[in-house]
Amino acid sequence: MLPEPNTNEPPGRAGRMGLQDEGTHGIRGIAERAFSRFRALDSPRRSPSRPQTTLVTALHREPGARLRVLIVDDQRMIRDMLARELARESDIEIAGTAGDPEELLRTAASLRPDVVLMDVQLAGRTSCDAADRLRAILPDVVIVFLADRWPDSVIERAMRVEASGYLSKSESFEFLVEAIRQGAAGHTTVPDGMRNRLADGEERGAATRMATLTQREQQALEFIAQGYAKKQIAVAMGGSLKTVESHTTKLMKKLDIHDRVELTRFAIREGLVAV
Repeated sequence: MLPEPNTNEPPGRAGRMGLQDEGTHGIRGIAERAFSRFRALDSPRRSPSRPQTTLVTALHREPGARLRVLIVDDQRMIRDMLARELARESDIEIAGTAGDPEELLRTAASLRPDVVLMDVQLAGRTSCDAADRLRAILPDVVIVFLADRWPDSVIERAMRVEASGYLSKSESFEFLVEAIRQGAAGHTTVPDGMRNRLADGEERGAATRMATLTQREQQALEFIAQGYAKKQIAVAMGGSLKTVESHTTKLMKKLDIHDRVELTRFAIREGLVAV
C-alpha cells in the first residue's frame, strides 16, 4: 500500500470565497479592493508610464481620434469602475462593456472597438477561446488581457492569442492606461515578472517554463507538492529512487527553483495540487 504523504504542515487558507456568501456590501468591497490595486504604487524597477514593450503592428486610425475601448469582465462593478476611470483620459472613449464571451462577441461585432480590455478568466474559464473568435470578427483589434493571477498554463494559452498586453491587476492604473496606448501604437506589453517566467525570455511564440516539463517530471512535481518523500514518489511512480532524483533535478533546473517549498508554491499556483 502506498504510504500517506507527510501532513505536518497546517492546511493553507486558499481559494476564492463565493460571492453568494458575501452579501451586497461584501460584493461591493470585493470590487473596490480589486480595482484599488490598479492605483497601488508602482514597483521601483520601472516607471508606470513607460512599460517595457515589443513592437508589433500599429493600429490604423485617424489622427487625433480617441481610442474606443470595450471592457470585458464578469463582475459588473469592475466593469463600471474601469469604464468610469478610463473615460477620464482625454484620448480614450468607452465603446461599451460586456460580461461574458457571447456578449463580448455580439458587442464587438456591433460597436467595432479599437481595443478590447478583457479579464483572462470569465465565469471561471479562460477567455482565450473567445479572444480567438474575436479575431475572426475584428482581425486588427488590440487585445489587452488582465488577470488576478497568471499560472504558466494560462500565460502560454494567452500568448497564442498574440494580444498586445498581459497585465496583472496588481499593476497601477497608470500602467494599464499606458499599456492600452502602447497596444494601439503597435507594441506588446509584458511585465517583467511574466517575461522572466518564459523559457527563452521572449513573449512571441514562447513556451512557459511549465510547458518544458515532461509528463513524468510534472507527475514528480505533483507528488513533491503533496508532501511525498522521494522513496514514496518512487513507489507511486513505479520507478527507482535514482529515477525520481533525476526527475527532481531536471525539473528544478527547468523551473529555476531549487527547494521543495518553492516547488510546492509553484505547483499550487499552477493548479496542480489543491489547497
